[in-house]
Amino acid sequence: MHFNLVRLWGDVPLITERINFDEKDKFRRVPVADVYTQIIADLQDAASSLPASWPTASKGRITKWAAKAMLAKVYLTLKNYAAAKTLIDEVIASGSAQLLPAYADVFSLTTEMSKEVIYAVGYKAASNGEGQEFTYEYSRNGAVKGFKPQSEILSFIVTADLRRPTTIGGTTSTPVCNKYIDATAPRRDAGNDLIIIRYSDILLMKSEINANLNSTAMANPAAMTTQDSLDILAPWNQVRARAGLAAKKKADYSGLTSFMDGLLRERFMELCFENHRWYDLLRTKTAAEIVSIMNVHHTLNGRPTYMMQQHQALMPVPQRDIDLSNGLMTQNPGY
Repeated sequence: MHFNLVRLWGDVPLITERINFDEKDKFRRVPVADVYTQIIADLQDAASSLPASWPTASKGRITKWAAKAMLAKVYLTLKNYAAAKTLIDEVIASGSAQLLPAYADVFSLTTEMSKEVIYAVGYKAASNGEGQEFTYEYSRNGAVKGFKPQSEILSFIVTADLRRPTTIGGTTSTPVCNKYIDATAPRRDAGNDLIIIRYSDILLMKSEINANLNSTAMANPAAMTTQDSLDILAPWNQVRARAGLAAKKKADYSGLTSFMDGLLRERFMELCFENHRWYDLLRTKTAAEIVSIMNVHHTLNGRPTYMMQQHQALMPVPQRDIDLSNGLMTQNPGY
């Protein structure tokens, strides 16, 4: 939760123990660097304390590989590529996860917590309101609220892409997300698990890490050695192979910037509707670049009055929380 908070709001309160409602000093915002120090310490502790696997009866409980995968993403966000590489390589070498042959099976209710899923929040349908509601929001009913495929995804994921039937359903005029369907569940009380990290994310992270670590190869990708190509392109191409798409080649890119643009597009297609895109932009783009990307998005989708400004790369602190803190919690600039 702190990892999500610090990426969305910057400085945030750092809560590591139970507090009373009147401990107002705990409402103060703590510098980003201090929050990340705690996040890293927590995940390191989890990775050293958790088992590598659980008995079948406890399937779905968090393992050390989930902690290491999350810590790798933290390091990647901080651009500590060497530390991220060590952890990613450990997760892959462990054999604890793998790509499923069929993309659709990742999201099937009959194959939840599969070998591809490293970390997920489990839900059970018809649980007296304790199930999840995002399935409904992605349905035809929920689509009117905007939780539906927009123009970029509709154009990026071509017909030949084997991910398309799982990602895009509905009609041409009313497309919907097909990843989360539980037709028998009560409204807002469904059983689809919320996947936080899966193996394809790990593979794409590995390509990103190795590209950023190898400045020599990325200065002239067309001249990559065979080993560089294996380190940088092979993990990405495993994801594309399952999607039925042609492998990316070293000659496709002119440098690190064009490579990262291509990889981000792949992450967009592979992980769409799984809560990664905004964090990917925050991690890899400047505020000005994010503004440009988001304003193109709004224009393409008929929302020209929604033009983003640079300060909106951070979320506004809710006024309710500022009021509860008696003004100790400050607002982000620009709001």
